[in-house]
Amino acid sequence: MRALYLPRILLAALCFCGSLLIAPVAQADTDTPIGSWMRADGHTVFIIAYCDTGLCGRIAGMSFDHPTDPQPLNWQGQPMCEEKIISLTPEYGVRNRWHGFITNPKSGNVWQATLTLVNGALRLHGYFGVPLFGRTENWTRYTGQIGAQCHIIAAG
Repeated sequence: MRALYLPRILLAALCFCGSLLIAPVAQADTDTPIGSWMRADGHTVFIIAYCDTGLCGRIAGMSFDHPTDPQPLNWQGQPMCEEKIISLTPEYGVRNRWHGFITNPKSGNVWQATLTLVNGALRLHGYFGVPLFGRTENWTRYTGQIGAQCHIIAAG
C-alpha cells in the first residue's frame, strides 16, 4: 500500500521544487518598474528604463483618433514620441519608490514626482511644491504593440 503513495509524494515534491524555481522569474516581472506601462487614461504608453543614476521614462506610443493622424508635437514643436519626460532616482531607504521630475510635454511645465511600484502596478504622483497638492495615476503593464509613427495598435 505504501508503495502506491511514494510516486505521488515524489511527484508532489518535484512540482513544489519546480514552482520554487519558476516563482522568482514570474515575480521579477512584477517586482521592477522596467518595461512598458499604459497610463490610466489608456491613451499613452511609456517605457521605463535604467539611466544615469536611476530611472527614465519616455513616451513610446499614443492612441490617435485616425490611423493617419500625425504625432502630436511637444511645447517646442518636436514630436512627442520617444521624448524623455520622466527622470527619477531611488528614494533612500524605501524599496520600490523613486523620486524626481516629470515634464508635461504639451506645456513644458516640470513637476516633482514619485513613482511607487505596488503589487505589480505603478503609482505615479506628480505635484508642484507640496505632495498634498498633486495628482496620482495608476499605470498598468502594457503588453501590446506599438506601430509606425508611435501609434498604439489595438488588441484584437
